[in-house]
Amino acid sequence: MAEHFEREEVEHTLTELTCQCCGEQLHQCGSEDSEQVKIIPAKVSVIKHKQFKYACRHCEHEQLTSKIITAPKPKQPIPGSIASPEALAAVVTGKYCDALPPYRFIVSLKYWAVAALNYRAEH
Repeated sequence: MAEHFEREEVEHTLTELTCQCCGEQLHQCGSEDSEQVKIIPAKVSVIKHKQFKYACRHCEHEQLTSKIITAPKPKQPIPGSIASPEALAAVVTGKYCDALPPYRFIVSLKYWAVAALNYRAEH
C-alpha cells in the first residue's frame, strides 16, 4: 500500500496466556501484519493490524506438542478485503446516495491521494 498514507496501528493480543496443553505461560513469538484501507470523507489512511503470536516455552523445551497461537483481529465485512467498514460505507454512500459511478469514485480516490501528497510536501 502507498507509503504516503497516514497509518494507524492496532495491536491484537491474547487475553488468556496459558498453554492449553500443559498450563504453562505462553510467550510472544512474532506477529502477523495486515493492512486495511480506511476512508474518512476527503481523508485516506491505512490501518496496520498487528496480530501477535504466542507459544509456550515449556512445551518448546520439553518438545511437547507446542503450537503457535495468533491473536484474533475483528471480523471484516468482506473477508480478505483491504477495505475497512469506513471505506465500504464511502463506496456505498457514493453509489446509492450520491449516484456516483464506480469509475468516478476511483477518480476521487486518486484526487485524495494527490491532495495528501501535496499537503505533506507543503508542511
